[in-house]
Amino acid sequence: MFKNQSLQWPNGSIAYKVGGAGHPVVLLHGYLESSDIWGDFAISLCEKYKVICIDTPGHGLSHFTGDELTMELAAEAVLLVLDKLGVTAATMVGHSMGGYIALAFAELFSDSLAGICLFHSTPNADTEEKRKNRFREIDLVLRGKLELIVTNSIPSAFAASELSSMANEVEHAKRIALATPSKGVVAGLKGMASRKDRNDVLAGLSVPSLLIFGAMDSYIPSSAAMMLKEKHHQCNMVMLSNSGHMGFLEQPNQAAIAIASFLGEVFM
Repeated sequence: MFKNQSLQWPNGSIAYKVGGAGHPVVLLHGYLESSDIWGDFAISLCEKYKVICIDTPGHGLSHFTGDELTMELAAEAVLLVLDKLGVTAATMVGHSMGGYIALAFAELFSDSLAGICLFHSTPNADTEEKRKNRFREIDLVLRGKLELIVTNSIPSAFAASELSSMANEVEHAKRIALATPSKGVVAGLKGMASRKDRNDVLAGLSVPSLLIFGAMDSYIPSSAAMMLKEKHHQCNMVMLSNSGHMGFLEQPNQAAIAIASFLGEVFM
């Protein structure tokens, strides 16, 4: 269903795959992920839309020659893919780090944005504590301990009460994470640590916006999600009741319904 493609750019190469037809929707994966993480969720969207899944530079099959992948640089990579495909405007659906990239895209290339969905993601910059944790992870990766990070972080991304029923999904996510080149992991961590706050970007958007959170997300507690909703009342919000940080795997049907409804608003 998906056709794998790639293009060269000054910072390496960008791998992406395209499936379906209709209004374009770009799926941007998160940290320690690749476009493969979307799986059946992406396939379901292909029934009505042209779905573009991109491997963020340094992840999946995309190569990155730099030392730090800023969110702005990642957004430029997304634009290159859209230009290659002749897409003038698309809806961005960004999971976690992908949401940071989507917001950078919204700031830099607003004319190419039809709508934006932050999927378990926020417009906030890292806290000082979170920034320190990212550099601790960089140190672990440089010491050859990526497996330790994966073993700890991937299960934590799922709702603790549902881990046993999500065993296959957890293992799939682990395999993707372990296949991520260490250079790409480090570059992404540096870029997330240095990213700026983009609450003003989200607040100033003239296109439809959607926030999707998980009620059992240990990375973005429901209290933090509600604070964002209060701050950005112009955004639609969906809370997945039985999800952690991986709603498209934990509650794929409910997540797909939420995004389909949102896309109906974007492309009405």
